[in-house]
Amino acid sequence: MRNYRWQLLALVIAAGLFFVVLLLRSTSSPTPTPDISPPPTTEASAVTPTEIPPSPTAASIVIATPLPMPTGQSGVPTFTEALIGQVQRLNPVFANLNPVDRDITSLIFEGLVAIDEYGQPVPRLAKSWTVSSDGREYVFELRDDVLWQDGIPFTASDVAYTMAILRASDFPGDEALG
Repeated sequence: MRNYRWQLLALVIAAGLFFVVLLLRSTSSPTPTPDISPPPTTEASAVTPTEIPPSPTAASIVIATPLPMPTGQSGVPTFTEALIGQVQRLNPVFANLNPVDRDITSLIFEGLVAIDEYGQPVPRLAKSWTVSSDGREYVFELRDDVLWQDGIPFTASDVAYTMAILRASDFPGDEALG
């Protein structure tokens, strides 16, 4: 019963405010009406015919040339990605904590596998993989042609390090990742 009284009181207050606003709008100064008088008449000027411009020819049509792709200081083509928000971490391990981080790291880093448009895993940093019959063990064969930015080869130790971070008890991300 008390809840009903609060709803009724809120409805009465809202209706009262509506009528106050309506009353204030009706008593405010009216907007001036525009003067709709005919424009002054002047003598009619003589109409002179104009020439029809000639049709464009193939020689007169200018074809725009495409602009060159923007390049950075090194002359390498650049790519600009617009995002709403701020980057907090450029670490793929923590990327799921912030959507902007996730979007940026997906452009920079690759995983062992990715999911294609059909929801199937496809190779990325791994060439192939096998899954044990009980589904508890995955064995990945890594690509040999992957290097870090400093030229050091990508190895199984790098994957083990990442998995250790994900499994750490103080990992601040989603527990399902470890």
